[in-house]
Amino acid sequence: MKTIFDRGLSAWRKSGCHPPHEATELGRAHERAQELLAAAGGGVPILIRNEVDKGALYEAFDITRSNESPESARALLNLFKSVRWPDDSFEELKLLRSRAVALQAGTEDRKVLELRAACGRLDTEIDNDPLGVLDQATKLYLGTRQTSASSADRANQARLACLIGTALRLVGRYQDAMNWLLKARTIYRSVNDLAGRAAAAYQEIAVLTERRRFDLSNRLASAVRRIAEGNGLSEIELKCDYARAMSLVELGKRLEALHLFESVYVRARRLRSRKLIGPTLVVLVEVHQQLGDFRKAIILSRTALRQLSADKNQVALAKLHWNLALMLRKMNRPHEAVSAFRLAQRRLRNLGLFADFAAAKIGLASLFADLGRDQDAITELRPALPIIADLDLLPEAVAATTILRSALQRKRVDRTALETLSHSMKPIF
Repeated sequence: MKTIFDRGLSAWRKSGCHPPHEATELGRAHERAQELLAAAGGGVPILIRNEVDKGALYEAFDITRSNESPESARALLNLFKSVRWPDDSFEELKLLRSRAVALQAGTEDRKVLELRAACGRLDTEIDNDPLGVLDQATKLYLGTRQTSASSADRANQARLACLIGTALRLVGRYQDAMNWLLKARTIYRSVNDLAGRAAAAYQEIAVLTERRRFDLSNRLASAVRRIAEGNGLSEIELKCDYARAMSLVELGKRLEALHLFESVYVRARRLRSRKLIGPTLVVLVEVHQQLGDFRKAIILSRTALRQLSADKNQVALAKLHWNLALMLRKMNRPHEAVSAFRLAQRRLRNLGLFADFAAAKIGLASLFADLGRDQDAITELRPALPIIADLDLLPEAVAATTILRSALQRKRVDRTALETLSHSMKPIF
């Protein structure tokens, strides 16, 4: 069935135009439509003076409907807001104005859905390509800043801000990450999205944990966990337990951490949470090797390797190899440890995780120093020290870096400073 618009457009194209002049009239109307759309939104009233102007409005609608873009729909809506016609009986054009509103809303809805789908895709890719996601999410976020202030638009802005903050955390830019995560939480609050606020808050917990601010991370994790538990946010609840268990490892409470991690792993499998199953296996490898159970750690590392490969979680895979390097060093298998360090470094560098890459080089330098291979240790340290100079280090690490830099100028390695720096930059998996 033809709509009012279809009938109106068809009628205009047939009415009042003798055959020899029809093509000319249509051409003029089409050209006038382009002019009107270009001028729309300038605040100047547009008068409908003749049949060509009337036809131009139909043509403008036809052009916009064919384009199916939010920008064209907004231009059309601005045009109809500017239109003034002297004949109040021109009811069809009044109806066209309401249709323009509907068309604009429809294209905006499509844009919102497309952006939401893009956010979902980026979320699945972030552990495989954090730098790529950072670049894409930033571009999309900048593109949303001029959109309408609807709740759906704001929710997408919050999702993108959270993705940007998460990617920045993964690449070690912690202060920038916190700024974006705060922005995400603020926007989520404005649209009353509790799940989104909890997701952004968890990323803040992860930043605090990785910066070894365990007092603050545990406090925030407890608060967010209570909210998650009371609102059915099972994965956020699990992530808070994961962060708390990580703090227990770093505070030396390994058995308590082990029991909590095992609980997280069981529940993550029940939820089929790919975001948690693989990373929890990686940290279980770390806990078992810290407890001296290397056999169990090796068995779990094989399971983790299969899981992370299937999930395409390149970040956790790189950290698994780094973890294995540290374990092989403890097992007094230095040559295998060197190979594992090299593989971890390549993976971390390719992912753009330069802070972790530098920390892995410092770990390998420490191993070389233990083996009496000072020249190899210096080779590892030289590219690492400029990278960590820009990081937010603990005071003892800053002092150790200064001592090492001075020693390197004399082509020497200060073992005490190197050990201090290596310990302070030990990865939190």
